[in-house]
Amino acid sequence: MNIKRAVTSLVIICSLALSLTSGISTAYATELRETTSDEDSSEINTFQSEFEEDETLVVFDDTSDDETTDSGGGHVPVVPISEGLDTSNQYDAVEYFVVRLYRYTLNRSYDPIGFEFWTARLRNRTTNGWQIAFDFFFSNEFIRDGHNDSDFIFRLYRALMGREPDSDGRQFWLDLMNRGMPRQNVFAGFVNSPEFERLSNEAGIERGTFVPPAFIAPPQPPAPPPPLPPPPMVDLSGRIIFLDAGHGDGWNSINGYSEGTTMRILAERVRTRLQERGATVHMLRPGTANVPLQSRVAQINITTLRAIRGTHTNPATLAEIDRLINVMQNIVNNPSAGTDFMNVPFQPGRVAHPDMVSIFELQNNPIIRDNYLVISLHSNATGVPTNPAVHGANAFVISNTHVNARHYFGRFSFESQSRQFGGIALRYITPPGLPNGFHNRGVVGSNYFMLREHNIPAVLMENGFHTNLQDRTKLSDDGFISILADGYIRAIIEYFD
Repeated sequence: MNIKRAVTSLVIICSLALSLTSGISTAYATELRETTSDEDSSEINTFQSEFEEDETLVVFDDTSDDETTDSGGGHVPVVPISEGLDTSNQYDAVEYFVVRLYRYTLNRSYDPIGFEFWTARLRNRTTNGWQIAFDFFFSNEFIRDGHNDSDFIFRLYRALMGREPDSDGRQFWLDLMNRGMPRQNVFAGFVNSPEFERLSNEAGIERGTFVPPAFIAPPQPPAPPPPLPPPPMVDLSGRIIFLDAGHGDGWNSINGYSEGTTMRILAERVRTRLQERGATVHMLRPGTANVPLQSRVAQINITTLRAIRGTHTNPATLAEIDRLINVMQNIVNNPSAGTDFMNVPFQPGRVAHPDMVSIFELQNNPIIRDNYLVISLHSNATGVPTNPAVHGANAFVISNTHVNARHYFGRFSFESQSRQFGGIALRYITPPGLPNGFHNRGVVGSNYFMLREHNIPAVLMENGFHTNLQDRTKLSDDGFISILADGYIRAIIEYFD
């Protein structure tokens, strides 16, 4: 056999049987295109089939000098649908069908031997429309060009539908591929379509039906919830809120996330929104540095004692309040002094110091009940070993039935108010109040320091688990922190309403 073109190689291989659930079998070419030297151009490389020796296919071979391809992966320049394809009467319908496949699948003109091979198979009906298209689209020549998914879809439209892709259709297939749909399944959607059947009928060939391997697409991700409206501009004048940002910046860090830093940012955004509505806000950790627990609680007690002082006229009572304020101020200035008055470091079985009992009893006052609130903001972590599956938000409150709290004082006045706010807050930072919020782990009675060493309505909020990837991802999103701040504002408004 004489081959006249300077750069042509012909490889004859056996077809591989692709068994499908419908019983249809197809053989397809798999050899890579090669370029031979001039002295080798007359040679034909033949490989004996391991399967059926009488079934042979001509594989695709780059014999064109003027086409640009890119085997490095990605996009290969595509010949426009209106260019490069002679639509004159030089081709009959079958030939035109094959020429289109060469042009719009492989981006080149046909080689004569391959052209004769494919047209002969279509004429004698030893192959059908989808089978020849499969052999082109899943040949090694096509694969070597490294077409990305977008390019693959473009070529399916051009070669198998005879038109440019419409934007909606292209995006539909891209979305499915992004969700894991294999190329064979996408290919099936084209060759089994009415448009490809029309092209096959025009060529006078059978379309056939391609049954790809089963593929179950994962469910579509839920649409993002519509943005919540900003909290209402309710007048909160006369309401006093203590915001505790917990530990100092950098505290409890994991994979770039810091509990201390994130909770400070959250507290600052809550403060801004509260001040816009007329509330008085006391930041128990106003900066980036850590503030000892004793100092934070002493600030709460000083502020509330000063407010209570205004409701008394008895000189002895006023003097006692002044003395207690001085005790607390000394703890602010010297946190280590707090160990004499507060249960820190925690000792099971310790009872409240008489001065703390006096403070607690003075704080059992309608002014405190109706106007004051402590919110301590944290994110949670599981113990060692870490359990990354644990997730969700809790509201912790002082509980007179908790064994340690009961022994320490046991007459905390505002457990019910604290539980009320905790429940409201959780409702606004978990679904459905916050559609993309945390799992609701409920209100829990406890004996935490920030709840135990004063006697005013208070919650310690654990905003998710930073040891859980999903919760930590939310907490690392600056936009989510703003949404979280809005949730706390809604909760505070409802609580004081």
